[in-house]
Amino acid sequence: MRIDYQKLVNYIYHHYIGIILLAAVCSVFSGFFAVKLAKNIKTDFADLLPNDYESVRELNRIKARVGGIGPLMVVITGDDMDKAVDFMLVLADSLEKSPLISSLSRLDNKRELIEANRLLYTDLDDLQEIHARLDDHVEVQKLKQSPLYFALDDEEDEGLDFSDIKDKYRKRNGET
Repeated sequence: MRIDYQKLVNYIYHHYIGIILLAAVCSVFSGFFAVKLAKNIKTDFADLLPNDYESVRELNRIKARVGGIGPLMVVITGDDMDKAVDFMLVLADSLEKSPLISSLSRLDNKRELIEANRLLYTDLDDLQEIHARLDDHVEVQKLKQSPLYFALDDEEDEGLDFSDIKDKYRKRNGET
């Protein structure tokens, strides 16, 4: 059986509004049932297992006592960074000893903490300066890619340099 594409194109050309309406009705109809189906999907193992299982009963008892299960993140802020880090270490030690805590993630070293989150400890003015330098650097690099660009002899190629900002924070943290 050979398909006559000319007739098919002709039919679509003359009945495109009906085809679009039929597609819209089918989409709404199937979307309605897809939403109903998605609301009934259960991924919690406690919901999938019978309630008389020992593990399900124990999980429900823990949820009733604790108020739920899931990760908890503690954020410590303060004006003095050293005191905040010391408090964090003491808090982590005490939480580690608690029988209610199953696992604990922490950085044991102040340097690791600062390195991992160094942009969080940067002053707003310095962040804006970093952003401005990056914007300028991107603009210069775009200009260099232009075929109309030519460097003058007295222009020196300045790279992206943040050493002054790094030095400021090294001094602040007592590093040399």
